[in-house]
Amino acid sequence: MELHNLESNCSPPMNNSKIISDLCQKAEAFLEKNEQSAKHKFIQDASTLVSAGRKYKLLHLESFCHLMLRLGTVHHLLGNYITSEKILLETLKNAKANGYIVIEGHAMDSLSVGYFCRGQYQKTIDTGEEAIKILSQLDCPEKLAAPLCNIASSYFELGQYHRAADTYYKSLKITKAYKKDLLTAVISYNIIHCLIVQKRYDLALDELQKFEKFTDECERDLTIYLYNAYCEYYFKTQNRTKLPEYAEKFLLLSQKQEQLLPKFQAHLYQARAKIGCKQFKEAFDHALYLYQYAKDNESDSQLFLAYHTIGQILYRVIDNQAYYWNHTDLLNEFDGQLLLLLKETEVIANIIDCTQEKLCIYRLLEKYYNHQKEFEQAYSYAKKCQEIEKEIYNIEKNDLVFRLQEEFHTQQKEQEIVFQKQLLTQQKEITAKLENFAHTTSHDLREPLQSISSFVKLIRNHGDHLSDKDRNEFLDYIQYSSDRLIRMVKDLLQYSKLGQNLPEAEPIALEQILKDVKLNLHNQIERENAILKMKGELPLLEGHQALIHQLFQNLISNALKFSQEGIQPIISVEIQTVDFQTIYKVEDNGIGMEEDKLERIFRPFTRLHNQEKYEGSGIGLATCKKIVELYRGTIWAESKVNEGTCFYLTLPDVPAYFSETNTQ
Repeated sequence: MELHNLESNCSPPMNNSKIISDLCQKAEAFLEKNEQSAKHKFIQDASTLVSAGRKYKLLHLESFCHLMLRLGTVHHLLGNYITSEKILLETLKNAKANGYIVIEGHAMDSLSVGYFCRGQYQKTIDTGEEAIKILSQLDCPEKLAAPLCNIASSYFELGQYHRAADTYYKSLKITKAYKKDLLTAVISYNIIHCLIVQKRYDLALDELQKFEKFTDECERDLTIYLYNAYCEYYFKTQNRTKLPEYAEKFLLLSQKQEQLLPKFQAHLYQARAKIGCKQFKEAFDHALYLYQYAKDNESDSQLFLAYHTIGQILYRVIDNQAYYWNHTDLLNEFDGQLLLLLKETEVIANIIDCTQEKLCIYRLLEKYYNHQKEFEQAYSYAKKCQEIEKEIYNIEKNDLVFRLQEEFHTQQKEQEIVFQKQLLTQQKEITAKLENFAHTTSHDLREPLQSISSFVKLIRNHGDHLSDKDRNEFLDYIQYSSDRLIRMVKDLLQYSKLGQNLPEAEPIALEQILKDVKLNLHNQIERENAILKMKGELPLLEGHQALIHQLFQNLISNALKFSQEGIQPIISVEIQTVDFQTIYKVEDNGIGMEEDKLERIFRPFTRLHNQEKYEGSGIGLATCKKIVELYRGTIWAESKVNEGTCFYLTLPDVPAYFSETNTQ
């Protein structure tokens, strides 16, 4: 496009309004289509026009503000972050002064992206939230997706994974609703990145497959984001065959992009792949690209990656570093000392305050000091690594949180309407359960009381005519009913208090619990000549010692009580894994029961058998059910008459980091 000479034009606003309008339309067009040759030409033309606009004081015009916004955005796309920030700050000032809310919101959003690329994460969050406040004034919810994504990425870099996931899914909901394919691809990559960092590689692979399907079906070519995700996955899973393959694909594809950021990422994974293959000179060439890019753009986060990559190479060639120091200005910058480089990298990690970056440099420093036989320093960095890893893997205990968040946010508004109806239904169900419980309890408590009352009346009315034998028999009935009543009230009180004032759950060894139960029930086991078997390796549980002990003691005691006459009782405890869920199984060869009675056995005071033959208050299995439900688990039973009963239950597993820590 040929620009008029504005300096010789006496009435620039009238004569150049079409130039401004055409140039803005051109900017919109090539940004939408991602044309490869237009950006540098646009910067040249737009810069000329903006210079003229400054001279003739046209920057208050909306078209000029819009043009400057586009100019700042294009500079950002080309990796010119410092220039981009200066232009966008000027744009923001003009937009605020003249009430151009749309431009103000987009300028703030673009600034937020620039701050993120330079590793200024808290500044990204603050600027992104300000952009959301401004853009929320418009009736365009689709414009909120980008700043939400920037904020989520910053939360992630700061180690706030739950907030990151929550914000990513808010953004993803918008991009899917409004068919924003590019931003959907960016967010999908970031969700995979979250999963990989937390070592949820199985879930990450599932998301990668979904992402690949999305890119296949998408009209735009978004393969570069998919390759970036695959490179990270294969790097973290240490797949030295696939990483070089995808790193090469990623680099070739990035060469066709005019944007520099994908090239930076591609060179990073090329360097990592070459390091894995011990091709250090090739890796160093890629690392120098990262170094120069980061220096040019004054980006702390990218400078960290460059220094860390160089540090990894120099550490591996620690006895032969002359080639690498002498071929760059790094020799002057760090006086040819690897430790100075690593310490500077640590400083940058602390400046950007990024959890993952700190973990990377601490691990490298630990290795360095180990190699130097400075074991005290190595130990201090090993301890720092352990603290960070514990923090990372303790933040999200629910393995499915990333999947469930998307579904939750998609349905949240619809569920708000349904919630009130569900709450009303639940209140009715709870009321009905309470009434049923009160009725059952009062009925069962009334029975021994009536027995006591009846025998007391008999003694009072006919005491003078009763024989000693009859009187003693009546008193025995009274004593039996009183003892039963006391036991029922005591059990009922314990049942009602279950789950109150519990401390924080802790790892519990099921094998030790069962040994303690066996010791407690020793006399009953000896009397019945029973066998208690523990099959396979029993895992750690997450719970409370007393409650888990009571749960398994009730189940095993129940199995001993309802054994068959003439058959040696055999009770086995084992675990099964079904669809990645651990199921605990307590099986016996006792008298069993009819299938239609199985649902009733978990109700308080429910008795299916003769009370005189099988003593008890009838609250043991109800207690088991309440304990299991306290841990959000389930319990059910299968049984056949004269063949035995099997109880199944689910309980929370100990998080992976507990097991790993114990193993170490």
